[in-house]
Amino acid sequence: MSQRQVFIYLPNLAGGGAERLTLNLLPRFREAGYEPSLVLNTRSGALLPYVPEDIRIISLNASRSLKAIGKLSRLLIREQPDILLSNLGHNNIIALWSRALSRASTKVVVCQHSVLSQESLHDGNWQHRILPAVSTIFLRLADGIVAVSRGVADDMARILRLRRSAISVIYNPVLTRDFDARASASLNHAWFAERAMPVVLGVGRLVPEKDFGTLIKAFSLLRRSMPCKLVLVGDGPARAGLTKLCQDLSIAADVDFVGFQENPLPFIQQAALLVMSSTYEGFGNVLAEAMGCGTPVISTDCPYGPAEILGGGRFGALVPVGDAERMAQAMQDALANPLPADILKNQAAQFRDDRVSSEYVALFDRLLQQRS
Repeated sequence: MSQRQVFIYLPNLAGGGAERLTLNLLPRFREAGYEPSLVLNTRSGALLPYVPEDIRIISLNASRSLKAIGKLSRLLIREQPDILLSNLGHNNIIALWSRALSRASTKVVVCQHSVLSQESLHDGNWQHRILPAVSTIFLRLADGIVAVSRGVADDMARILRLRRSAISVIYNPVLTRDFDARASASLNHAWFAERAMPVVLGVGRLVPEKDFGTLIKAFSLLRRSMPCKLVLVGDGPARAGLTKLCQDLSIAADVDFVGFQENPLPFIQQAALLVMSSTYEGFGNVLAEAMGCGTPVISTDCPYGPAEILGGGRFGALVPVGDAERMAQAMQDALANPLPADILKNQAAQFRDDRVSSEYVALFDRLLQQRS
């Protein structure tokens, strides 16, 4: 019997979390009997080289999302895929609009990765500010709605006035089959090689919502009570301000900004502690990655993913957003009494790509059975 077709729709393959996680699912979908194809507004992005050669990429050649509507609609008429899985807010609307125009029998599943209410408040782009209102209209046309955490699902239900039971929660497929191999790759950094003192790690884009300023202030307080180093993996517009903050606090010699890393897992695996300082998150992939490495973690108790990932604080302390003193104390406690690696790895097993893909496949199967 021929495999069912699942089209996975993204704007492009830029290096964001949703795009990376989509690539993790491709081989798992195929193994489960769904032949995946990537549908992109534009064939572009840093992750293009990482798409397996046997995965079809369909480019709509649409420079803007609105220009994709007619092209995607015609594609659905022509190919009639069984499932269209769309990711990211604006793309979800385009997917549903296109299916409505095409009148195709394709089942559309939309996935929300970010906190809709926070995204619309903090992003200066007018297109994000109107997203909740437009989503309220279109998401009722979806056959399946997926949120990457319970908090994101609760937020969607409240903002869009949807039945909470209509939203499925499927965590991100963070731990891939090559996870251990990538985490064990060599790391050329003197602080990790010398192991003279513990290295605290922060990972993420250097943007305001990640609030690395609070982490730097907490590290400055921690350093008064014990010798340690701080490494920040990532780049972004806040880098200059964060660098100046380190200078103002007289800790610049003990903080290293290593920039964007294609594979940050060796840093995570060899760190003594990973800290996430975000003001809000849809999920918190780096926490799951750290636990998969057996690395102790602490996080701000921000909306919405960290508390779910850390079991309400059982697998890593949760501290108030923006509270450098509480964060510093939690860092000191975690370094003095780290949780055993096997406990963290067991908790992280729920984020394995085979488990996550099986939940998506079960959702696809139910929708196609309803169509039959």
